[in-house]
Amino acid sequence: MEKIGILFVHGIGEQARFEHLRHSVRDYAELLKSADQRAVSIVDHTADWKAGPNDPPFGSRSSAPMTIQLRGGGSDCDIECHEVWWADLGARETLGEKLLFWWWGLGQWSAPIYRELDPTGITATETVELTMPEQAKGWYANGAMAQMPRSSAGNFLEEAGVRLRLAMAGLTAILTAFSWSLLKRLVGFFADAPSTTLIFQYVGDVRTYERRAMPNQSRPGDPGQPLRVPIRRRMVSQMVAMASRDYDRWYISAHSLGTVVAYNGLTETGHALPNYLNEASWDALPGPFKDDTDARLRSRDEIHKMMPARPAWLDYEDVISRPRLFEKLAGFLTYGSPLDKFAAIWPRIVATATDRESGDNPFPDTCDWLNLNSPNDPVSGRIDSYSDEILRKNLPRLRNVATDGDLLPGLSHIRYFLSRERSVQSDRVKQRFAIMDWLLGADVETVPDHRKWYSNLFAMAQFLLVIAVLAILTGAVTTFAGGVLAWAGVDVDVPKFETWAAFWVRFCHVMQVACGAAIGLLTLSGTARWWRESRLNHILATHDGKQPLTRRFLGVQRDWAALCVLLSLVAIPAALIVDLGFYQPPKDWWPAGWAWTVSKTLVIAPAILIATLVIQSAINRYFTRQRSSDG
Repeated sequence: MEKIGILFVHGIGEQARFEHLRHSVRDYAELLKSADQRAVSIVDHTADWKAGPNDPPFGSRSSAPMTIQLRGGGSDCDIECHEVWWADLGARETLGEKLLFWWWGLGQWSAPIYRELDPTGITATETVELTMPEQAKGWYANGAMAQMPRSSAGNFLEEAGVRLRLAMAGLTAILTAFSWSLLKRLVGFFADAPSTTLIFQYVGDVRTYERRAMPNQSRPGDPGQPLRVPIRRRMVSQMVAMASRDYDRWYISAHSLGTVVAYNGLTETGHALPNYLNEASWDALPGPFKDDTDARLRSRDEIHKMMPARPAWLDYEDVISRPRLFEKLAGFLTYGSPLDKFAAIWPRIVATATDRESGDNPFPDTCDWLNLNSPNDPVSGRIDSYSDEILRKNLPRLRNVATDGDLLPGLSHIRYFLSRERSVQSDRVKQRFAIMDWLLGADVETVPDHRKWYSNLFAMAQFLLVIAVLAILTGAVTTFAGGVLAWAGVDVDVPKFETWAAFWVRFCHVMQVACGAAIGLLTLSGTARWWRESRLNHILATHDGKQPLTRRFLGVQRDWAALCVLLSLVAIPAALIVDLGFYQPPKDWWPAGWAWTVSKTLVIAPAILIATLVIQSAINRYFTRQRSSDG
């Protein structure tokens, strides 16, 4: 009887332990039943599962929390299902964390992309830049143990586009939070609707995983380390445990941010992998996993730079053999993955190990990477930033497969494996059946691709429509709230809307001011983040003795960011004061009469935002060319 293992990795959210596993196993089992016409049953041991999330059982005799049993059809099969659960290590729902989250999220569009040090700690003076025509391809050090994917930094149009899309996402979040909160208070029907804290609960995990090590913010088990380190510990522990069991083959199935967690585990260096295990797990690991003379080791002088820290009970030469670890890994399934977005703005977090002295791929030739993406899933996308020659030699074979999306933007992110009635043989259902066949051993090429030429255009139109609807809703709710207060006798300077015409005039003005204020908040948070992080990066680069070009690059970023912050702090509040009627400058100040009918904030705030992202993209482009010529 064939024995297959699947390791599930959940994404953002506040899942209870085994919640994602139960839902995924149910969805897979229903699809397997419909696709193969075999008897399918589920054995559930989650209620009495004793092993902790950090201490998975090792060895061939260990059982699984859930098992899908397939019987009939000429062959029997047991699919043992495990999970990497890390939701308890994500964002904490306190007032301070919520405020910091919103400031971080709204300023993400202008965050500097810092890549002057490769993730293994080798300084930039030892690196040369690989380039493509008119486009920076990434940093790679001769003899380095890791390489970053191609980033958007250095390509002016690509970087400006990435930053503009992030700004649009931030604007959507502001309008959603504002209009939804008002609706919950004004309309009883919405009183029981989900709170806008859902944005924090889901996207807050991205901030937790992305943020650098902060003083007094690390976990007790990983002092001075980023908060993503304990999350990676669980991934590596479960992954190593999967490889130690006697499966004919095993797979990793990861969703959303879980794809980044899984990728980090799969692409960690062999010398660093033992650092993630506890001593009992290391001792339980079979001897062949610890024998690898082809793995490059960090120098003894740099051992203190490893992340996580090297535990005292490990010898310097201790490694985990990645070829042995992945010997029976048959596939890596990602869906709703933001990996390409991480590559664009946080390339250091998704670096890939290049630690093989021989240059051989640690993954077997039979291992495939299947990336499912929906055009109108705002999180996922094609994975194209990991396709250069060096990375291809250190990763499984990648195949991007487009899926049909849902009409409502965002639902596609959580409905990749939603089952349908057996009689409905749509292209989407057939694709899901093909994915199940792949998990049972079929070739990855049998999974059909549903990409259409208009998919991206349709998704962008949906996104713009959502922003327009939210802007109209925000203006309408705000105008209605002011009218209600006026009718209630509250002393506010707004009309009572005796006619629809009065309401319409007030609505147009309020909507413009509200959108302008939202973009102004977005601009202020972005420029402030650019200045704050560039300043800190410059301080760290000076302390670490980086090369002069790097220090000059960071100094220029810091100075331009300070100028944009100053301009934002002066111009945006002044425009808002005029819009709110607290001050009316003489009419001869304005070049045309239409200037009195248009919100000043709606003109000035987007102008500063566009100027900021253009300046930052241009600086990155200029210094990328300088590095290329100096390299």
